Amino acid sequence: MADTHHHTHVHDHSNHHHHHDSEAISAYFTEQLLTILVAGLFGFVAIQMYRGGMLNNLLAPQFHAWVLGGGIAILALVVLRAVAIWHEASQIQAHAGHVHIHDGHLHVHSHEHHHHDHDHHHDHEHHPGGTHHAPTHSPAPSEGHTHGGQEHLSPQASPPSATGTSYGSTAAESSPSQSPHEPDLSDANIEEEDDEHEADHGHSHDLSWVMARMLVLIFPVSLYFLGLPNATYSKERQLRMLGQESSVGAELLQELAKDAEVVAEKTLEDGSLQRTLKTKTGLRLLETRKPDGSQPRLEVLSGEGRRMRFNDLNDAAFDEAKRQSLQGQIAILEGRFRRLGDKEFTLFRLKMTCCAADTVPLRVRIVVPQALSGFQDFDWVEVKGQIQFVKVPGQERYLPVIMVADITDVRKTEPKGEYEL
Repeated sequence: MADTHHHTHVHDHSNHHHHHDSEAISAYFTEQLLTILVAGLFGFVAIQMYRGGMLNNLLAPQFHAWVLGGGIAILALVVLRAVAIWHEASQIQAHAGHVHIHDGHLHVHSHEHHHHDHDHHHDHEHHPGGTHHAPTHSPAPSEGHTHGGQEHLSPQASPPSATGTSYGSTAAESSPSQSPHEPDLSDANIEEEDDEHEADHGHSHDLSWVMARMLVLIFPVSLYFLGLPNATYSKERQLRMLGQESSVGAELLQELAKDAEVVAEKTLEDGSLQRTLKTKTGLRLLETRKPDGSQPRLEVLSGEGRRMRFNDLNDAAFDEAKRQSLQGQIAILEGRFRRLGDKEFTLFRLKMTCCAADTVPLRVRIVVPQALSGFQDFDWVEVKGQIQFVKVPGQERYLPVIMVADITDVRKTEPKGEYEL
């Protein structure tokens, strides 16, 4: 009499713990959306700083157009990336397969997992003599299974031994084929894939580093929305930049007139002698001598002037040829006021070569014939007078000086940009 034993093993691999993938995908899209948001804010702020003039407090004018172009380029890239993310999100909804994150990139794979039914038939024939033939192990046709369209067939059992086995022999001893109790290799492969998958994507599940990075990037953007920087250097800082300045001397005019040549002269009705003088430095003076022999009076001649820049005068102070060409010309200059004495003050403005960090003050000394009142430090004033370059005592450098003919040639004016363009 033959007994037939049927063993059916059903392995269900349809669920491979895809909650890890779900967390990784959520973290991926969160990071991408935050990056798009911050990058878009950077582009917006760059354009607004250009339009609102805030760049004047940070960068030299030659770089402003680059900031505008950079802001526009960033916004264009933000739009392109946003479209790409939208497309990736639509792929997740459109595909029924698995979605994985590899090296920071989204990949869509279509995997089909089927149930694997392994029917193992063990036929044992018992004979009256107490012996039996070794069981035969024949897998059912349904043993084959597919992964992603690829078919895998289980190995066939070897035929039984010709001599048979004793009743106490096991299936593993009687047949080299796979034992019904031996683990399925396909299960091991899937578990190995799951372990590699978890090891591969575990780092994507933690958003703490992403949030920390976003906070650092958002800091400069927040300064803009707080209205910073809303001004240039403070008054105290500008005074430190100017440093200690000494007067060129109340007798400067007399010193310059010592070697002057007479250009013209005439006698006035009261008998005074009036002469027009020109110094070697090009300064034109009017000298009046009284008949009583008192000290002659010197005045700086005025006339039509032309507007000049601080940078031109400061450059000429270090170039003899430029000094020779500018001396004696009548200049009109605008800047901030810093008093040094009743008849002397410094007119200054800031210069930015590249950015605010390399700012330096440009200064011109102003000498007036009468005591000056009604002006406070840092007032914006306009000055007209003749240009001179005076050697600084004890140094091998020259200081640009404007000799004013009358205090009416010094007047307050509307504030200008802090930096000379």
